[in-house]
Amino acid sequence: MRTSIILSRDVLEDDPGLIALAVEGEDLPDFPDAFEVTTAFIANLKAKYDDEADQYIDRYGKAHPYDNRQSTANFIAGEIPLISQYNEILWTGEFQVGTPPQRFQLVFDTGSRYGDRSKASGIVIYPGQIYRETVSIGGVMAINQSFGSANTSTIINRGNEGIAGMGFKSISRFGTEPFYQTMFDQKSVSSNLFGFGLWAQGARLDLGHFPARYAKSLVYSPVDSSKGYWLANFQVTGLSQTQTGAIDTGTTLIIGPPEAVRTIFKSLGIKVVEKGAQVWGTYPVDKVPTLSFTFGGHAFTVGKDALSFTDANGQTTCGLIGADLGVGPPWIIGGCFLQDVYAVFDAGNSRVGFAPK
Repeated sequence: MRTSIILSRDVLEDDPGLIALAVEGEDLPDFPDAFEVTTAFIANLKAKYDDEADQYIDRYGKAHPYDNRQSTANFIAGEIPLISQYNEILWTGEFQVGTPPQRFQLVFDTGSRYGDRSKASGIVIYPGQIYRETVSIGGVMAINQSFGSANTSTIINRGNEGIAGMGFKSISRFGTEPFYQTMFDQKSVSSNLFGFGLWAQGARLDLGHFPARYAKSLVYSPVDSSKGYWLANFQVTGLSQTQTGAIDTGTTLIIGPPEAVRTIFKSLGIKVVEKGAQVWGTYPVDKVPTLSFTFGGHAFTVGKDALSFTDANGQTTCGLIGADLGVGPPWIIGGCFLQDVYAVFDAGNSRVGFAPK
């Protein structure tokens, strides 16, 4: 039985005396020529030395003198395909931990802290035991990365097995670096940045790089990381003053202060619905409003499909909601906005960038 886990930066205890034995009764493949035999032999040889190098890391906490994987294959940043869960409610990707590696599907969350009770995606995790281990994401390794098993959580049957926090160190319950910082510090990636495409098709996470096709169209905004979040200033339709919010890949919706959201809805002709202390907006399915967020002087319009949630009666609810969470930044810019852009989180230069997808 596997536990749900959460990831930051800080071993599972060594397993001394482990002996690997061949499995009896398993047929060997029939190779037709010497080239394929040699190729298979090299692959098996590499796997053997990979295992031995990993065991060395586990035992001594550092790479073997002959371990050049960090400066060769792993130096090329990873590309991780993401899977849309529940019609773009959240996105998950695979990471591996331990030797031999166990595979988990995680939400990669730029707004995460452990035990966070305010996530608009509804995921709550309460951490248990903390471990250190080598982890691999998209073929890129982080050695002695902290992660924790979860005592309780609300992620069961949601298509994911935990959260990989990608906020800054100051909001880590463990007080440790996030995995992307570990990868950069250990020279597993060449740049201290990562990019997200949270799309219905072809969603991706890029570690240490972003696709060249976005280089000219990216618009950057400075990030204030002092509070632990990816905070950026922006303008939004219907409000004259500059706003500040966290860019949050682990949140489905866009959350803002109730009074500000109420003003936006009225400016766009959206029907305001008060639900307790929350402000919701509804409109006919054929009258989706135009809502734009401006970063770095460039306006990005939220796509109609990403903005709207339609029920069986044809009533459409806006993905922007007014709520005072009582904790965290005033605005949370989540998946409703991010589905129509490619987003770059540049920790090395303290900035976040967006480009039309």
